Amino acid sequence: MKALCLFIALLLITSCGENCAELPNVFSDYKEAIEKVESSNFALIDKTDCSESSWIQTASFYSCDKNVGFLIYSTDSKKYIHCDVPIHLWEGFKVAKSKGTFYNQQLKNRFRCETK
Repeated sequence: MKALCLFIALLLITSCGENCAELPNVFSDYKEAIEKVESSNFALIDKTDCSESSWIQTASFYSCDKNVGFLIYSTDSKKYIHCDVPIHLWEGFKVAKSKGTFYNQQLKNRFRCETK
């Protein structure tokens, strides 16, 4: 029984997505980038409460090295992704009085993921 549990645990660990270090530097489009990031394994995955925001519904940060990472946020209609976002900006976003204002001042039109 112990061996079976160990086998199942190993199977779950190895089948839960690719290592973040294996992610490509260029994606075919933003949808692919979001799907690959959300299905990969990271050293840090962090989410923040966006319930007070009038237009940002969810926001998550994914980092391999805990220094820079991917910021994925969603609105009512779509998900968006930013690449190579420094963790200090993510930390600032999380505690910002207005997530929308912080986004517009610090993140908008910056940290774009490279696509083909």
